[in-house]
Amino acid sequence: MFEEIEQRKKAEFALQENEKEYRSVSENTGAATILVEKDMTISKINAKAEEMAGFSKNEIEGKMKTSEFIAEEDRERVTRYHEERRKQDGEYPSEYTFTMVDKQGKIKNVFIQTSMIPGTQRSIASMIDITSRVQAENALRRSEEKYRSILENIEEGYFELDLEGNLKFFNNSLCKVTGHTREELLGVNYKQYSSQESAEKMLGVFKQITRTGRPVI
Repeated sequence: MFEEIEQRKKAEFALQENEKEYRSVSENTGAATILVEKDMTISKINAKAEEMAGFSKNEIEGKMKTSEFIAEEDRERVTRYHEERRKQDGEYPSEYTFTMVDKQGKIKNVFIQTSMIPGTQRSIASMIDITSRVQAENALRRSEEKYRSILENIEEGYFELDLEGNLKFFNNSLCKVTGHTREELLGVNYKQYSSQESAEKMLGVFKQITRTGRPVI
């Protein structure tokens, strides 16, 4: 009987130590970390997750579900991943992005990595706020689209080549200048539409750009 009590105490102590170790790792990682139960209830979070959600641990742990933080347009998809993850033959991604809504109603773009805890129906997830990166990418795309639109509408022929000298982008004016369609020009090497003299000059320009990394005006 005494031995059984001692073994139980040792087991409880080991469990407490494991809990302390988990907390230590969780609190010091750079990612928001949450522990999710089968019914989507969030049972544990770290400080980074508090910051991301805008709620305190007392407000979240054991009281709120992951679905409450997911934007409506992504809720069905992320819920399906959660359910599939708990099936033996379920199909789901372990990494994906979704749109989150924090306590203040602020929209955030989040990258998440999720895995099941062996032998349980619980999962652990690490999340990173990528809102700034997504906004930068969107701004760059809009800028590129505007740039492309301007080039498409100028009267001068404009084109871009890859490092092998093949046409990768050109505007409609170039098609008019050359008398060829887009299908005919796309991917064509500059040597095919240049005289030998022009081709040699362009080759010299390519080499100079490759060597110096600077544009040639």
